[in-house]
Amino acid sequence: MDRMPVILDVDTGVDDALALLLACRCPMLEVLAVTCVHGNIGVDAVVENTLRVLDAAGARADLPVAGGFGEPLVQPVQHCPEIHGKDGLGDLSPPLPPSPRKARPEHAVQLLNDTLRESSRPVTVLALAPLTNIAIAIRTEPKLWRSKLARLVWMGGAVAVGGNATAWSEANAAYDPEAAHMVLTSGLPLLMYPWDMFLKLSYTKLELSLWGDPDLEAEAGASAAAAAAPRCAASEAAAV
Repeated sequence: MDRMPVILDVDTGVDDALALLLACRCPMLEVLAVTCVHGNIGVDAVVENTLRVLDAAGARADLPVAGGFGEPLVQPVQHCPEIHGKDGLGDLSPPLPPSPRKARPEHAVQLLNDTLRESSRPVTVLALAPLTNIAIAIRTEPKLWRSKLARLVWMGGAVAVGGNATAWSEANAAYDPEAAHMVLTSGLPLLMYPWDMFLKLSYTKLELSLWGDPDLEAEAGASAAAAAAPRCAASEAAAV
């Protein structure tokens, strides 16, 4: 089975750390590059967290990582250490060890566009952060994005449940609303996972045991795989 080529654009806090772990370990995905942007914490810390998480995920040593914008296009920059901790990873103690990996010298926008250009197949971009990098990359080379983007998947926005940053604003939208407007009106194929969805997400003990929770594995037994199979299959189908 051909793996789906993806680029992740992240503001690596606790949530994006989990996304990186899952993406790098998923046999259905081929992670081509990771780009970093302001959001949960400052962009320099995002880059450092991303490198450390990629070590923990066992990602290939030459996986390109680049830092991008440290501020939104118009609005003042915002972070949320009250949610993700001062280090962005929940103030782990002990912290993840420093990474021997080095970020690429080019800007994240250049890495995004170069990776799209060099791919032999259309690429899915997984945007898990404020859309500053993505908006400028699209505006810089719109024809490239129209020809080489398979789909943009954005974890952001809210539809009917209010927000998690303000009463009616989800964080990834609120932290750069102008960039979100540019991307959402670009006409590119887009799949959104809004805040509404995450308020409904839950896992049973059987499903958690499938993903390796040692305290639950003995309790759940071999029936975990059978219990989780329908949900896994549905998630795979939605991603393709």
